[in-house]
Amino acid sequence: MKCGLVKIEKTGKRRVETKFWGLKVGKEMVGEAGLRMGKSEAGDVVYKIYPEYRGRGYGNLILRLLKKKAEKLGLEELIVMCRKDNLASKRVIENNGGVFLREIKRRNGKIRLAYKISY
Repeated sequence: MKCGLVKIEKTGKRRVETKFWGLKVGKEMVGEAGLRMGKSEAGDVVYKIYPEYRGRGYGNLILRLLKKKAEKLGLEELIVMCRKDNLASKRVIENNGGVFLREIKRRNGKIRLAYKISY
């Protein structure tokens, strides 16, 4: 089955320029991802798999494809974050070479985990 990232447009005001792609598997859009093109306290990467497609390995696929995009865009490394209680996302990041950096306590009291991915 053919799969890959397709450019998508997202509207809305952002602090940092962000490029977005959708993950298409066959004829279905199963998730989306973005790369922030400047430094952000939220990290360099944002991604999500739509709920009905979770648990099928698409998180690993989308991050692997996003790493290739980042390298082509000249980014030397990525900072990826997830909520401390999001064990699935933590596994996806670690499966894609994420090295734990630190815990970050947000203003709302929630803990985020920061990872670095180099290639």
